[in-house]
Amino acid sequence: MYTRSACMLVALMAAPSWSQNIGEQRAVIIAGTRPNQGCAIEVIVTGSAEIEIHGDAAALRGPFAQTAQWRRFECTGILPKNPFEFHFAHSAGRGHPRLIRDPRVDGGVPAVIGIKNAGPGPKDYTFTITWKGDGDTARSWRPRS
Repeated sequence: MYTRSACMLVALMAAPSWSQNIGEQRAVIIAGTRPNQGCAIEVIVTGSAEIEIHGDAAALRGPFAQTAQWRRFECTGILPKNPFEFHFAHSAGRGHPRLIRDPRVDGGVPAVIGIKNAGPGPKDYTFTITWKGDGDTARSWRPRS
């Protein structure tokens, strides 16, 4: 027989939480040309998810662990903390993923892309981010070892 506190604990564990980390991914760095650098990102989403990108790493977050998964995270370089230019382009998937946080607005914050799957079942979402330069190379993200 469940006690009241045990029932509350089960309810809290089942509640959606955007802070739940579905998975961190480290970028596969591929050959690229400067000054334009960027990343190609592909995820599968059922429901909603956010992707937080910083340096050579990204975290996929969502309300439930089964709602999203990584397919690809390939970059031509490491996203600096303070790029001169930053662009987000959605290329595939239902609905309209959007840029929630631009790393240029408040230098040093990660880029965040929000995805809301507009239909039933899982769907592939593909997009790119591109940037030029670093406004402050002393504050650039350091690659993880």
